[in-house]
Amino acid sequence: MEVLREAIALPNLPFTVLLAGVVGYWLMVAVGVLDMEGGEGSMEVNGDVGGGWLSGITQFLNLGRVPVMVVVSLLALFLWMFSMIGTHYWAGNSLARALVLLVPNLALSLGLTWVASRPVAAFFRKLSAEGDEHVPLIGQTCEITTSTVTEALGQAQVTRKGSPVVLNVRPLEGERLARGDTALIVSKDAGRGVYYVRRVSSETL
Repeated sequence: MEVLREAIALPNLPFTVLLAGVVGYWLMVAVGVLDMEGGEGSMEVNGDVGGGWLSGITQFLNLGRVPVMVVVSLLALFLWMFSMIGTHYWAGNSLARALVLLVPNLALSLGLTWVASRPVAAFFRKLSAEGDEHVPLIGQTCEITTSTVTEALGQAQVTRKGSPVVLNVRPLEGERLARGDTALIVSKDAGRGVYYVRRVSSETL
């Protein structure tokens, strides 16, 4: 009961609601109501908004190498945990002190999310590599699934029997690609774990 009282206290309530939403999501995934996107997730970023710093944050959090909901879940857990600890031992019911805690809470939570997501990224990279060995992808077409494809972020899927193959993609020779475009997989950068794609039209196909 003491934990419940702390969780619904005003300084902790936003983080409790966020964590509850994450738990609800995973419960729906577990019972089959929702599907977690397989392979590698990415965060959609408009290249005209935020510039390099936003791209830097997404790369820091391993977005594009780890499913987005895994990163969100880790971040929500750490934010809630440190908010609960800080409120209990220092802030109490003081909103002013709780606001002071926001910055160190966010910094610490982001750092631990980066640490915790690294082995997850390695796991998905290995899983993707093993899947690629059985699915020849160079020369196949794919559909862009993110709002845009930039040198930093981009995702596409190759439709096949069973579940689609989800790939991290980058534009070839500065081409512009957007969600719904059909692209040809030209080459792979094994070191970065990304595929270079070129936009193709229905007439070309």
